[in-house]
Amino acid sequence: MVNRATFYYHFEDKYDLLEKVLSEVLLINLNADQVQQDELNEEAIVRIFLAITNFQNSLSNRCHSGYEDTIARIIREQLEIIFYKLLLKRRSIEEDPAQKRTAVMLSWGIYGASVEWRRNTGVPPEEFIKSLIPFIMYGIDFEPINQ
Repeated sequence: MVNRATFYYHFEDKYDLLEKVLSEVLLINLNADQVQQDELNEEAIVRIFLAITNFQNSLSNRCHSGYEDTIARIIREQLEIIFYKLLLKRRSIEEDPAQKRTAVMLSWGIYGASVEWRRNTGVPPEEFIKSLIPFIMYGIDFEPINQ
């Protein structure tokens, strides 16, 4: 019910529309405004991970598998923006290339963890991400305490 000229004024094509809609839905799932007010801590990472897994689950029945790369890119791009803002807030410094690279690494890591979780859905997503948080927050040299 939209004129063709009006559609193309706002979007390059139907794939551009799909990307914009998926980005908006993801930001709603992430509650992006709230997340960006948070600090980068365990609670924020759990909330982000749960939002990503919920988003992926909701799309699994609705989107053709050919759109997986597009969905992955959208998730990583939005996570990168969120993590970058959280890192800048945490360090209270001006823009820094290392912060940008750290945001990229975190976005790919959280996305990769969500993909791995979907492959092995025997564990609840919150439990899955909580097992990874020490490594995310403290690095690969973290040694878990044997219980």
